[in-house]
Amino acid sequence: EENVPYMAVMGLDSRIQWEGFSAEVLHKRKLDNLILTVDLLYSTMVSLIPQFLMGYNTAVLNSPAAVVFPGHSKLSWSLAVSVFAIGGPFGALTGGIFANVYGRKRALVFDAMVFLVGGLLLTFAPGMITIIVSRIVIGFASGFATVLVPVYIGELAPPALRGTFGTMAQLAMVSGILAASLVSLWFTTPSGWRILFGVTPALALCTLPSLNSAKESPRWLFSHGKMEDQKRR
Repeated sequence: EENVPYMAVMGLDSRIQWEGFSAEVLHKRKLDNLILTVDLLYSTMVSLIPQFLMGYNTAVLNSPAAVVFPGHSKLSWSLAVSVFAIGGPFGALTGGIFANVYGRKRALVFDAMVFLVGGLLLTFAPGMITIIVSRIVIGFASGFATVLVPVYIGELAPPALRGTFGTMAQLAMVSGILAASLVSLWFTTPSGWRILFGVTPALALCTLPSLNSAKESPRWLFSHGKMEDQKRR
């Protein structure tokens, strides 16, 4: 029997391992293409709107202090800015409970409705007191979204894409901050500040009908024994 050199055996073994690794990578890429569906992308993009609004409302009051009800006190404006952070923790606490009981999709609908109410109060505010109240409401919705959106996307995304989709929530938030800064360049005027604030109710209003076609989290459906009911629909 002819002896095979040791290095030849090692080389053959490495080649087999490399070919196996390449086949595995190719299989995963094909699998990613199969599981990256239109429904997945649509549901993810719609769910990111509340996270975008959270970032938007974090920065929207940075510029228009001089044009919103001129003559207001520094205390009233400071309250309008800071009470956003008061509503946030209550929204975060409520978001997890609401989503576990009623489902992720219904929680997104509720959050969009809160953004709509808070945004309308902010846009059509007759004075600083209403702006302060609206900021509490929007802060609540923002805290709600901060908890809900990453959970929903993480449960909706397949394992192979979970890391990629997980970064979208943070991207949506910082995009909202950037958008607020850019929009304020044109609408930080005595006649334009309501348009600046009107972005929030406009996007929230668009979100509500869009959520009708979004998918519920399969994990929530399974944990509540509703997976079979969903399949029948």
